Amino acid sequence: MHHDWSNMLVLNGNIVTDTFFLLSSILLSYTELLKKEQDPKRRFNVIRLYIHRYIRMLSPYAMTIGFYATLLDKLGTGPNWDASVGTNKMYCRENWWTNLLYINNFVNVPRMCMSQSWYLATDMQLVWLSPLVLYPMLKFRSCFFIFISIIYFIFSIIVPFVITYLHGLTGTMIYYKDQEDLAQVFVEIYTKVYNRFGPYIIGLGLGYLLYNTRSYKVKLRVWQVICGWLLAILIGFSVIFGPRGMYFEDHVYNELEASFYAGFHRQVFVLSVSWIIFCCMHGYAGRSIRVKERYINADKTRIMALTLALPLIGLDPEHFSALSVKLLKLENEQNSRNSTDSGRASPSTGSESSGISSLALSSEPASAELTPVSSRPETPTKVPYKEK
Repeated sequence: MHHDWSNMLVLNGNIVTDTFFLLSSILLSYTELLKKEQDPKRRFNVIRLYIHRYIRMLSPYAMTIGFYATLLDKLGTGPNWDASVGTNKMYCRENWWTNLLYINNFVNVPRMCMSQSWYLATDMQLVWLSPLVLYPMLKFRSCFFIFISIIYFIFSIIVPFVITYLHGLTGTMIYYKDQEDLAQVFVEIYTKVYNRFGPYIIGLGLGYLLYNTRSYKVKLRVWQVICGWLLAILIGFSVIFGPRGMYFEDHVYNELEASFYAGFHRQVFVLSVSWIIFCCMHGYAGRSIRVKERYINADKTRIMALTLALPLIGLDPEHFSALSVKLLKLENEQNSRNSTDSGRASPSTGSESSGISSLALSSEPASAELTPVSSRPETPTKVPYKEK
């Protein structure tokens, strides 16, 4: 797939997840500032923020978990059905409580109920951390808030950089090449709140900026608008197409290359999206301004419902390619033959091995038991890809 440039839109399409974190944080900061304006004596109530978010998400989330644990596996069949749905049923019965406590991206991650539910856990944890930025924003609204935001932003770059460098991980999830590395990146980096804090801070800052400029149109020169759009498009597509070289077999692993990409790519992508949002709000987006005029007055609760309900769906490779379905079928048949030949009769083994192998093709990796990179023996097939 990676030989065709356009396929990177799918292979590296998970980057758009940060757009939802951006929208969520924009709405949070903008709404809190409006409430403060309407009632200057109003105090920022952290406990109320936490309880309101938890109660609002509890009912649909709990119903979805119950559906996965009881009924979903009875509604279909297919070559990959037991490997994904059957495994999820078992995991949801075991670890439903980690989901309802929103700690499933840290506790029992290899056996997570609904692997896509990491998003809801991360989003809730970001809400828990948001007062670190919201309180200075509402209390001081000046240099101190900017200073604190910059400190947190730098922290959000350093942590993924260091973890990627120390563990020898790839800068992003490289599908269908090395399944152990893919699963390791998913567990150690992709699902963690410290990897998403940067985009969230950018969203809080953008909400603050949009609030303070809501009553007038920001005046920009033509050359500033053109340069801004060119830069946003350039860095946005650079983030998406940048890892293409990592898919080739002759690519030699470089710790600094992977670490720099892991540390910076989410932040710069969200900055490009932030420019688009800012231009739409102030009339510098050309025809796309029609989208703003149509949806800007939309109910904020509906927008938030979209950002919170979408991760409950989850995507599999068959949504993108019929070839992926055929490959998964062949892979599962091979796993079944290997299991029979080796005399392993455990019914759960086939599903778990299929779940691990499907990581190479899935847009949201299935949960898998992991072996730390440092403890894995080097194999000849891995040498051209990663040389430690």
